[in-house]
Amino acid sequence: MKSFSILLILLSQGLLAQIGINSTTPAAMLDVTASSATAPSNTDGILIPRINSFPATNPTTAQSGMMVYLTTASGTNLPGFYYWDGSWVAVGSKTGWSVNGNSGTNETTDFIGTTDVKSLSFRMSNIPAGKIEKVGGSVYFGHSAGEAADPPNTMYCSAFGFWALKDNTGSFNTGIGTYALRNNSSGTYNSSLGYESLMQNTTGIQNTAMGASALYFNSTGIRNTAFGYRALRSNTTAERNTAVGTSALTANTTGYSNTAVGDGALAGNTTGIRNVGIGQSALLYNTVGWENIGIGWGALNVSTTSSYNVAIGSLCMVGNTTGGNNVAIGYGGLGNITTGTYNTAVGNYAGVALGGGVQNVTCIGNGSGFGTTVTNHINIGNGSVLWIGGQTNWGTFSDARTKDRISEEVKGLDFIKKLRPVTYHFNYDKEFALLNNGKKDTTAVYDGKYDIEKIKFSGFIAQEVEKAANESGYDFSGLVPPPDGKGAYTLRYAEFVVPLVKAMQEQQELIEKLEERIRRLEKQNTPDK
Repeated sequence: MKSFSILLILLSQGLLAQIGINSTTPAAMLDVTASSATAPSNTDGILIPRINSFPATNPTTAQSGMMVYLTTASGTNLPGFYYWDGSWVAVGSKTGWSVNGNSGTNETTDFIGTTDVKSLSFRMSNIPAGKIEKVGGSVYFGHSAGEAADPPNTMYCSAFGFWALKDNTGSFNTGIGTYALRNNSSGTYNSSLGYESLMQNTTGIQNTAMGASALYFNSTGIRNTAFGYRALRSNTTAERNTAVGTSALTANTTGYSNTAVGDGALAGNTTGIRNVGIGQSALLYNTVGWENIGIGWGALNVSTTSSYNVAIGSLCMVGNTTGGNNVAIGYGGLGNITTGTYNTAVGNYAGVALGGGVQNVTCIGNGSGFGTTVTNHINIGNGSVLWIGGQTNWGTFSDARTKDRISEEVKGLDFIKKLRPVTYHFNYDKEFALLNNGKKDTTAVYDGKYDIEKIKFSGFIAQEVEKAANESGYDFSGLVPPPDGKGAYTLRYAEFVVPLVKAMQEQQELIEKLEERIRRLEKQNTPDK
């Protein structure tokens, strides 16, 4: 009777196609209910067949989906649930990566990506945040990075950062950093590294920017190179500029073929072209000047509109504003020139005392040119120089075809007789103060600086020469008074030869007259034979 009852129950459940264990109202074909949902016992559950190893004979397709529990490791298979799918497959082995991390991975077989011929995309808040293109070889990582890419028209681009290369359709571009190359459209072969670097570039090509805001406003400019914070930041359409250093060429807009190396080098340049500034603040305020070269800290740093200057050395031509065609080589050379032109200085502090707008002055040697305030002067050496010379004498053009208003107004004996030849010793400090408006020499004392004071010179006193010339009514070119009345007198000793020749001629004439008179007297006093 008991067996009959069980059979009856099974038959009735089979007719209903549902079986319930601990349940009279099964909700599925097989419904196993715990003894207590709130306080289950340790025997509530289903035991899948447990095996120590997989069967020697594999199941058939009829058993696909059959499940077992492997109790001990079998080969490379670890204990756990397995099901048959043409081979024994661990339950969960084909599930997605855990958000809490994964373990037991195999780098040769486990990966995140695709197995078909498709690109791999990443999203954040359902917004594109990364993509590895199958066609075109481009790679993008960052919020909306490379969003407008159109492969295969957009090829071989790399973007890393928020909105990097966001609007890009050009190829061969690299943008690393937030907003890097953000507006680039069809520009190609651009490289950008840093926040907002090359951000406004649209069609410009072959530009390189490294540093926050480097080449920020560049739109169509080509072949520009900027390394440093805000380097070439304002550049728009200019081309072939090179800027290395914080704010180097930062204000440049359309100036082209400029080179700036150093913090603030050529920072103020806007439209000036073919300038070279190397060193901190070199050519700092140049705006529209052309073809200037400033090498050294602060070289030409206040020059604004001047052109064709060469300054090599720290603080060279540091005061120049609009003067052009000047050359200074050495620390502080031509330091006080402002508007002067065609001046040349070679040596530390050479021509540093030249002021304002003097022109065509040449100073060669350390500290040369002190006291020179007028144009068309050449200065060689400073007040310590003991000897200037060479194998031959200086030559002076003296062609009759180049001389006008020729006269014989040279004074001779009358002038020469008034001169007082003297010997004297030179005082270096007095001359320095005289040439520099009473300032003392603060430069370092070096070996031999005062050796000139040991020499006993022969010569004249310039003021006495001036007096003799005035008394003789002689405009003597060998005397050069200070142009402003404050500097030092100078004498051109070679020009004393001319009045000396005149004096000898006058003296010879007197001698010949005396000789003629003596002959007449001798003849008168000689008795006839």
